[in-house]
Formats: sequence, structure tokens, C-alpha cells
Amino acid sequence: MTTLIAQDDGEAGLKDAQVILPPALAPNSVALAQPCSAAQFRSDSSACPAKTIVGTASATSPDLPAALSGRVVVVVPPPSGGFPRLGVDLHGPLALQLLGNFVATSSGLGQEFAGLPDIPISAFLLHFKAGGLVVADQNLCQPPAPVFPITFGGWNGATQTSNVATIVQGCS
Repeated sequence: MTTLIAQDDGEAGLKDAQVILPPALAPNSVALAQPCSAAQFRSDSSACPAKTIVGTASATSPDLPAALSGRVVVVVPPPSGGFPRLGVDLHGPLALQLLGNFVATSSGLGQEFAGLPDIPISAFLLHFKAGGLVVADQNLCQPPAPVFPITFGGWNGATQTSNVATIVQGCS
């Protein structure tokens, strides 16, 4: 599964982003069962066990000469408890580690990244490997296409909430 968040020039940087899985998709409980420790992720995510690495990410900024890229890792829950969280470990002209939190809403389960750095991003690509963090609960080739409820908050104070339809590839 691949997701893309694209921003046009002049749009405010994302401060908060929340994406909820549609009912057709669910977190893979096996992938969540043995997360990487927070200390291990913070010091060097490449030292996290291979089974905790569930994907890759890249971010492109008009302010940087090259894209940032790196691993997406399942990390232990925060000290306050809850579900394991996603860690995004980006490297390039700038090193950046992001820790999200799993959230449960009336629309379903998802991931929220709060307090993102105020850096203009033209594209953020998140790719989960097959058999990794997300599994399908139904045939995705059958209509209707799954819809992701999203909420984005900008550094300018604006909020955008929408339901984004997926593009399912590989169906005949």
C-alpha cells in the first residue's frame, strides 16, 4: 500500500496529519506484536529487528536539494500506554525522525502525526510492504473503492478534513 500527500507551492506546512484506515483495511496484529524499542529507533533504526520495518518513506521539500528517505518502523507504545506507533526515520540533506500514534475514532483505526516540523513539503510518500502493517479484510478489486478519512492541520491554523477515495492497482 502506498500513500501520497502532495502540497502545492504556497500551501502551509502540515502541523498535524491523521489518516484513518477504511473498513476494508486493518492493521496486521502480527506486525504490531513485537515492536522496536523507542531507544533503538532513536539511536539507529537500522538496528531495529527486520520484522519491525514495515515500509519506506520519502519527503521532498522545495527548500532541500534532495529528497529525504528512510524506513518506517513499528515502535513500542508511548509511556502512557496504548498501541505501538509508527516511526519514520528520514535521512538526506536533513535527518528527521517522526513518531506517530495509533488512534481509534468512530471511523476506524489510523495513525496521527502531531507537531510536525514547520518545513514545506511538496510530496510525502509512504509505502507499506506487502504482508507488513496493513492487511485487506475484503477483495479490494470489488467496488466501491475504499475511502480514507483524513484530517490535516496546517501551521497557519487551517484544518482540512476529507474522505479520499483510493486507486486500487492490479485489478483486471
